[in-house]
Amino acid sequence: MVSYAITGASRGLGLEFIRQLSKEPTNVVFAIVRNTTSSPELSDLAAKNSNVHIVLGDITSLSQIQEAAKVVSSITGGSLDVLVNNAAYLSESTAALQPSELSSPENLELVKESIQKSVESNVLGAIYVTNSFLPLIEQGTAKKVVHISTGMADTDLILGAGVAGSIPYSASKAMMNCVVAKYSVELKAKDIHVVAMSPGWVETNPMPQEALEWMTAMFKKVDPRVTGRIQKEDSVRDQLETISNLGWAVQGTMISQHGNRD
Repeated sequence: MVSYAITGASRGLGLEFIRQLSKEPTNVVFAIVRNTTSSPELSDLAAKNSNVHIVLGDITSLSQIQEAAKVVSSITGGSLDVLVNNAAYLSESTAALQPSELSSPENLELVKESIQKSVESNVLGAIYVTNSFLPLIEQGTAKKVVHISTGMADTDLILGAGVAGSIPYSASKAMMNCVVAKYSVELKAKDIHVVAMSPGWVETNPMPQEALEWMTAMFKKVDPRVTGRIQKEDSVRDQLETISNLGWAVQGTMISQHGNRD
């Protein structure tokens, strides 16, 4: 038996993690969500697969996440093998703003709110989730903690592709990457693997064709092989393979779904 807890599991990558993991009958899979009834697809998965458990847990609420950990513990007998913190906040309203526009009167309050929510979810949320499930991870067999990050938080990609926007999201994920590194230093002595992982440029939400072409052109500067977004099924498959093969050489770093810097 291998136990997994996935936050942000009601849609997108999180839901795909649940779908793929539930195919293995010996897996015990916990979908940690803000609303336990808002996703018909997740509810259907749980109804069809007895190894899927839907658990209430908003990552911005320490008390809710602590309670979610108690629910998981009651089912597994006090352990957890793999924690994947996929939940995140991305402000679309400030995504297109350039750095020089952030403090203009018409943007300032919106930017401040976006940064606050981004840090609350993507940084404090990561801390809440890790600390709440850490006692279970310590009792697990695999002992792996994975925080889903983004290439948009990587300065090499930012400079290479010339991406100036999406600042609150990118900056908060860069903060999270730093937190991951700090956890990795502390927890390596307990044989706990901790990494940040970029899933790749994944097709999870509709995107206008013009924006898609613009971003593709930017990313081609970094990797000429880029032709567009990848499918979430492919991303999660690669992420799960990388998670299963995590080694100490990447401890505390941000890696791609391929397990390297690609």
